Amino acid sequence: MLYGFRPILLSGLELLIVISLVMVCLAQLFLLFSFLWLDISSALSFGGKPNSLIKPYRAVPLQDIVTWDAHSIFVRGERILFYSGEFHPFRLPSPGLWLDVFQKIRALGHVSFDGVFALEPFFEAATEAGIYLLARPGPYINSELSGGGLPGWLQRIKAPVRTATQEFLNATEKYVETVGSIIAKAQITNGGPVILFQPENEYTSPLAVQICWNLRNSWIPNTWPTLRINTGERTYGGTNWGNMGHPLGYTSYDHGAAVKEDRTIVREKYSEAKLEAHFLQASPAYLTAIPGNPTYGAYAQNVDVAVTLLSGAKTQFYVTGGSLTLYGRDSKIHVVDYDVGGINLIYSSAEIYTWKRSGNKSVLLLYGGERETHEFALSSELGKPSVEGNGVKITQKGSETIVQWTATPSRKVLHYGQSLDVYLLWRNDAYNYWVLDLPAPAPMGNYTSFSKANSSVIVKAGYILRSAAVSGTTLYLTGDLMLRQNFRYETECTYRTSNNPRNLTTPTSLYGGDYGFHAGSLIYRGHFTATGHERTFNLSTQGGFAFGHTVWLNKAFLGSWPGIDAYENYNQTFNLPSLIGGGQYVLTVVMDHMGMYMEFVVGSNTMKAPRGILDYSLEGHAKSDVVWKMTGNLGGEQYRDLVRGPLNEGAMYAERQGYHLPDPSSQIIIITSPAK
Repeated sequence: MLYGFRPILLSGLELLIVISLVMVCLAQLFLLFSFLWLDISSALSFGGKPNSLIKPYRAVPLQDIVTWDAHSIFVRGERILFYSGEFHPFRLPSPGLWLDVFQKIRALGHVSFDGVFALEPFFEAATEAGIYLLARPGPYINSELSGGGLPGWLQRIKAPVRTATQEFLNATEKYVETVGSIIAKAQITNGGPVILFQPENEYTSPLAVQICWNLRNSWIPNTWPTLRINTGERTYGGTNWGNMGHPLGYTSYDHGAAVKEDRTIVREKYSEAKLEAHFLQASPAYLTAIPGNPTYGAYAQNVDVAVTLLSGAKTQFYVTGGSLTLYGRDSKIHVVDYDVGGINLIYSSAEIYTWKRSGNKSVLLLYGGERETHEFALSSELGKPSVEGNGVKITQKGSETIVQWTATPSRKVLHYGQSLDVYLLWRNDAYNYWVLDLPAPAPMGNYTSFSKANSSVIVKAGYILRSAAVSGTTLYLTGDLMLRQNFRYETECTYRTSNNPRNLTTPTSLYGGDYGFHAGSLIYRGHFTATGHERTFNLSTQGGFAFGHTVWLNKAFLGSWPGIDAYENYNQTFNLPSLIGGGQYVLTVVMDHMGMYMEFVVGSNTMKAPRGILDYSLEGHAKSDVVWKMTGNLGGEQYRDLVRGPLNEGAMYAERQGYHLPDPSSQIIIITSPAK
């Protein structure tokens, strides 16, 4: 993965860094740390040197570590695929958390300050995670920042900004000099992670490059190369702290990024990006394939299906989109004559996740959407495979062995002796597989390289795996577990009366205060036996102005009320999926408790306004058919946090386990095996 940053001009010595992931990240001081990450996971190798190195435009090249040809960048003779997104370090102003984000981006398959110029922790985190950086030092970096990162004092100069006027160039001189020296120290030629440099933000002509940086040195080429770079939006957005945002933005800068603002990776966008990135990393032929024009009917019988051919020296990539025999609109990449470690995959309608070598054996992972039927072919010289699982059809046609299968959650593996194993995965199961490269000696380290195809591990492990290492005969894996909510401390809602001024409209009280929960979030779970005829669930909750609630049925998300400042309670009807008669189901309601009102008027009982579920109805059922339990802060009125008191926490699992405390109990540390 590569990341890049672009520093911005603030005032005086201020520099802001904006991380704009373009696969390589460089630093941009607190003017704005603008870092662009590029996907190092796509450091693809063809071996040897590129066909043409840097041209001696005005001088002899000063180095040959980073070079290019007509297709891509090379690092140490290996092709690098720029699979890019954004990560702005100044929107996560905690250097200790940068490695966490870098590792999560690295796992996709991409590639405290001592002072405002102390970027060493950022460079160190990128190196440890194995991410190259692309320097994008501005001075203008856009990034939805106030002034696009330009300092307010530039309003006082007469010249228009971002132009070649001498007054503006003079205003950038100190910034360019300072930031340039910092970037230079972190270059790959000095052992750092920086491999590329992009002046300014989204200029479209070489002439514009000189506007701010005024580069009169001989390394600026007369002819600029055309390279294949996959640029994308931010992979981690973060937060607009303080007054850094522009007037049309919000405090949150999440933007639906693959890594959420809270740094979790629960969005499907993350998993989809991981599938795509690892396919590209495992497919070096993609980098030199020549794309044609989209066609309708040329490669598919259905004229509604668009097919684009990417033609390589041997491997052909067919990108399809439209209404296939799929479920709805979709897009896929099919391959022909695809190299799997020396074995020719003649064709595959299923998509490739990745492949690796294990000794003399290749391991290939194919995947498809649920209930999709797929087919692939290999040479019959490999023999007929042994099969784990059901639903696989194998036929011989001439010199080819053809395998047809339907994607389901059940395990399906084909073993071609000691030559090849093929895993046939359901797409959602593929999300749980992680591809990790083992560390290599310096200078390669943790950076992704196609040369590591025989020194990688593929692990099915759930939430995330960050790194792998081998010591002797032991494999060490580092990762995170996603713990599920523990409801052992649930309180059964059994009170049939309440002293609350609001009369009950439910069989038992569902007011949080009746069960000792007076602050923080509240969680309810309603258990019922389905008839199979349920279609809707109506819910009325009250949490105070600007509160919100979210509802699930078992694991299915039904919907939510995000809240507005004018509503203290809300009624909402949810549509239910088809239920199985006799089946056991659980409705889960998570809601905010915004606190109790003040009792400003004596005897008004305003502070007694209930918090919790006011009423509900389940189509086809009496209210008593639903049995409710609830939970809030640990211990309720017998709260456990004796230092901070009862208003410090709510019902969330991490709070109930004490993870947020400065000295959490050692009991929360779980030592286990990934096999359990």
